[in-house]
Amino acid sequence: MRILFMILGWFFLIVAAGCLWLEMIAWRAAGDVTFRQGGAIWYSLDPGSLNLVQAVTERYLWSALWDPAMLTLLQLPALPLLAFLGIVFLLLSWIMGRARARR
Repeated sequence: MRILFMILGWFFLIVAAGCLWLEMIAWRAAGDVTFRQGGAIWYSLDPGSLNLVQAVTERYLWSALWDPAMLTLLQLPALPLLAFLGIVFLLLSWIMGRARARR
């Protein structure tokens, strides 16, 4: 589990670095700092997969999980959210490693 959290943490941080790069390019072109929403980035990359995740979540998991929870997350700025998730997963990995070392 520790290695999975470490992989997820680094993955989210690398994707956040990519978002930072895109934000810097947009800032350079427009001269204004704006963070793009995660849902807007996902939709621009692959709208079909976003629709598929919505359909699967509403049909097979729980419809209330999509509307208030996932939509709120998708409307947040992508860069801070991804960086936060990466740090949280890396911290959880570190905590699990320290707990294992104590045994």
